[in-house]
Amino acid sequence: MSKIKIVKKAVKPRIIKAINNIVGKDLEFPKYECADNYRWAEIGNKKQLKLFMIKKEAGCCGCYEDTITVLGKQYLIGFNYGH
Repeated sequence: MSKIKIVKKAVKPRIIKAINNIVGKDLEFPKYECADNYRWAEIGNKKQLKLFMIKKEAGCCGCYEDTITVLGKQYLIGFNYGH
């Protein structure tokens, strides 16, 4: 397996964990109810950013977005919440 594939496999669970921590998924009363449309894109990757925006626009109500660093790269993360 190439080094790039190993790094990509390591990135996804870290991003999902970061989003779940923000949402409060493991809490009895999550901070953001009805969170969905989880999304992320590497900053500077136009294809990923385009898909990020498509997924964002498919959601409704509130929207959360932030940037995080994973394995030295910046990612835009986000989700929709509420009804």
